[in-house]
Amino acid sequence: LEYELTVKREESQSTTEEMGTSDKELKPTNEELDASKEKLQSLNEELNTLNRQLLDKVRELERLNDDLTNFTEIAGHKGALQHLRESEERFRLLFEKSPLLLCEQDWSEVKAYLDGIGAPAQDTAAFFASHPEALKECRAHIRITQTNEAIRALFGSEEGVGLTTMAAHCFGREASPGLIALLTAIVRGEGAWNGEGCVERASGDCTPVLVQWVVMPGHERRLERVLVALTDISMRKRLERKLEWREHRLRTILDNAAEAIMVIDFQGRIQDLNQAAKDMFGFSAEQVIGRDADRLIRGSDAEGMITPLITAFRRADRAAGHEDLEWMGRRSAGTRFPLDMRISRIDHLALFILLMRDLSEQRRLEQEVVNAATVEQERIGREIHDSLGQRLAALGMLVSSLETRLQRAGNPESKAAAELGKQLQETITEARALARGLAPLEIEPMALGTALSDLVDSETHATGITCRAHIPRLVAIGDALTATHLYRIAQEAVNNAVKHAGARHIDISLEADESRIHLCVVDDGRGLAAGWKAGLGVRIMCYRAKLIDGLLVIDQATEGGTRVCCSFPIYQNGSET
Repeated sequence: LEYELTVKREESQSTTEEMGTSDKELKPTNEELDASKEKLQSLNEELNTLNRQLLDKVRELERLNDDLTNFTEIAGHKGALQHLRESEERFRLLFEKSPLLLCEQDWSEVKAYLDGIGAPAQDTAAFFASHPEALKECRAHIRITQTNEAIRALFGSEEGVGLTTMAAHCFGREASPGLIALLTAIVRGEGAWNGEGCVERASGDCTPVLVQWVVMPGHERRLERVLVALTDISMRKRLERKLEWREHRLRTILDNAAEAIMVIDFQGRIQDLNQAAKDMFGFSAEQVIGRDADRLIRGSDAEGMITPLITAFRRADRAAGHEDLEWMGRRSAGTRFPLDMRISRIDHLALFILLMRDLSEQRRLEQEVVNAATVEQERIGREIHDSLGQRLAALGMLVSSLETRLQRAGNPESKAAAELGKQLQETITEARALARGLAPLEIEPMALGTALSDLVDSETHATGITCRAHIPRLVAIGDALTATHLYRIAQEAVNNAVKHAGARHIDISLEADESRIHLCVVDDGRGLAAGWKAGLGVRIMCYRAKLIDGLLVIDQATEGGTRVCCSFPIYQNGSET
């Protein structure tokens, strides 16, 4: 144990000596470390100094940057202000020199007054009518803050002078419908209004103007800034008054015209009519304007009014009516009446002008003429049968007796007496045929075809000419009167062909299509001479055609001669069978 302790002691001493040696070796190192530490401390102090200097420079740069920014902003602001001034000057010059009548108004007191009295948004006009003092008060509260040269010239005021007077006279002294309408818009909270007003000038004259009233943005609640543009419409008003006077004069002339006048467009809608037309049809203007003219006037049942009109103008290539259409009017009670109509076309207005005349009285007179002619024909027929026929028969008996005595006496004049008897017998036959033609006649509706065939046979037998009837199928006529008129028309046409045209062939046809019945008589005679005028017989034929709402056309036949054709609508006279 003692030995171990000695060994341990020696080891400890050796370790102590080594540590002393190490301590001696570390001492210079510590000295070097201390020196380095001092040096680092010195460097750190220098860095801190530099850092403070850098911070000072940064602050200085920031100040310079702020100064530069402020300088830039100031320069930009000055440029913007300059631009704003220039723009404001331009707009001010535009406002001042504008040919439009411009002013800026303050309506805030008017708005406050209306809110204070509780002006209603509905029936505002009635409110101001019962409260005229309120309207006067509103006019007095209008303020004009700026005006341009044009509006000052209108009012006769210098710049900045008389603005209150100008405001008071903006809508005239009297109750203005325009001012009432504008106040109504204000009560309803509207920010814009257009209407008419009347500006009272310094001379006392009142100038009509068109007012455009607009609240400036941002002032909608109190209306302290309102832009008002006025347009002088004096010339327009003078023209309107002149047009109104001319229209009144033309309306007076139209309404006092004896003929009925109607205006329709190219679509067939009624645009206007005069008093005579209203009286003729029994409708008021409100009942028919804008309605189809077919309601009052028709060409036929198959087609309305406009189609025949356009067809007529295309055919005639002129602005007038044509003769090939039968027009019928309809009264408010539903009754129909014949209509004479002259038509003009105004292309640049796309209008037809119709001048109409009620033919009812004329048709009545024509009926009287036909009746008188019929009565006279019947009287002549009776005279021929009862008087002339009997005398001719007695003469025939005397001639026959004379012929017998001459033959017995061997007188050669017996042959002349025989020829005289033959001629007298032919005269008696013609007189009887003429009497039959003039005798009272009534043709049944279904028997017209048979009656025409009998007429053909009678004429062929009496005159020896070739007369034929073409009736391919049975055609039903509406009534006996219509059938009788058609027969008389055919009879007169055949007589004219035989007596005046020298015809050798006569064809009679009776046919029907979808809408009309056609009776035609065609001969191969001399035809119509130049300057031909209708005689009494032809006029009576026309009267008969009109009495059955028909149309009679007399013209040259295709291969020479004359063609007489009467057509009438089926809808009035039955239907095809």
